[in-house]
Amino acid sequence: MEYDPRSRAVWQSGGYDSVLSEAGLPKAPPVWVADAEASRCMAVRGNGDMCGRLFGSFEWRHHCRFCGKVVCGRCSSKNALLPGKWSPYCEPSYDFSEPRRVCDACFDALEPFQHKWANERAHAHQLNSVSNDAMTRYMNSPIAFSLGHEVRKATYALANLTAGVNYWDGDAEFVHRALSGAVGLLFVTMAKVAFIGGLRVGTGLLVARIGEGWSAPCAVGTFGLTFGAVVGAEISDTVTALDQAALDELCDESTSKISLGGAASLALGPLGRAAHAEAIVASDANAATTATYSHSRGFYGGVTLEGAYVSIRADVNHSFYGVPVTTRDLLRGNVQPPEAARPLYFQLAAYYDLAHDFIQSLPPASHTNSSPAFFLCGPVYEDQVDDDSTPAKAAAAAAAKAAAATSPRDNNNPFDDGNGAWTGGAHHDGAWPESKSSIDV
Repeated sequence: MEYDPRSRAVWQSGGYDSVLSEAGLPKAPPVWVADAEASRCMAVRGNGDMCGRLFGSFEWRHHCRFCGKVVCGRCSSKNALLPGKWSPYCEPSYDFSEPRRVCDACFDALEPFQHKWANERAHAHQLNSVSNDAMTRYMNSPIAFSLGHEVRKATYALANLTAGVNYWDGDAEFVHRALSGAVGLLFVTMAKVAFIGGLRVGTGLLVARIGEGWSAPCAVGTFGLTFGAVVGAEISDTVTALDQAALDELCDESTSKISLGGAASLALGPLGRAAHAEAIVASDANAATTATYSHSRGFYGGVTLEGAYVSIRADVNHSFYGVPVTTRDLLRGNVQPPEAARPLYFQLAAYYDLAHDFIQSLPPASHTNSSPAFFLCGPVYEDQVDDDSTPAKAAAAAAAKAAAATSPRDNNNPFDDGNGAWTGGAHHDGAWPESKSSIDV
């Protein structure tokens, strides 16, 4: 084992096979080689030779965070957690939970320690705090750069389904029924700017049902175009119920995903709704349809045709979990649900308790019209439609109303007021789970 005198880096011409313990790693971070001192890539390949690629306008310089050498992009495409024993030599704000860019040779040296270090200090294992403030909960950003932030956004979006500035109880039956049978949920906060044609961009996360619980979250992003009779700008918090086919398509990393469909949206200031009906189409020609519920804000209105590229944000997942993870491992339960997603799991449990009791409290004959126009004009119930033209239908409607009016109160159901009506509330006190700190993950 030798030290590079210019960067205090550990290296040997035969590779890093002899680095079997953390004690064999440098005790302190390297002094970076100055850009001016490196006209060529200094990365050491597996055979001991240097890359030597010449830097220029199309070949940029990068520093390996482990050895300090100046290397090209092709020789430093991987990220890795760095030794925690370096922390006394770094600024207090330096985040050792974040994987850093390293050259290929240094990645090979660090790879045996990655899972151990990820279990000790990855963002996924840190506490994640959320706010009870209604305005904070409402003002989600369309772009987030960490999965911890995406967890908070999804938690707020789910809470807004049952309370908040943009809540309308006329949505309740359709939303609860649509989400109750979902095998996966896709949360995306999306920004749109359009005048006849326009752009849409957003980030979010995806979770899948695993037994009675939920999978570890997976970061996603979307970028696309919109065209139609539309004008304005808006930000929408969207919640999409996924069936098994749609979830399987998103789990398949070997194909590209494009969503194609239509949308109708209206937003005036802090209030708005949008209806989306889309198909997720993969490059292998498989497709799955989805329906999305949205809360919108801005000044925007119109009916559009939309197309967008939907991608898994592998780099954001890596940053959060500390090691590379696949979408399939996350959504199939092969990755332990992280501590940092606890606020989202808490809100999911509270929401589904409320939704279940709400649906149980409805009269048997009641259901809504599930067309996209629902989001803009409100639900249409069967007994609001003038279709009791036959004696049989009139008798059935009267019997259903009589049964609801005379049914005894269920004292164990906090949503039953004795008249079959939902009275609000939840099985918990409405507070977020207690957090010991407010680490931003």
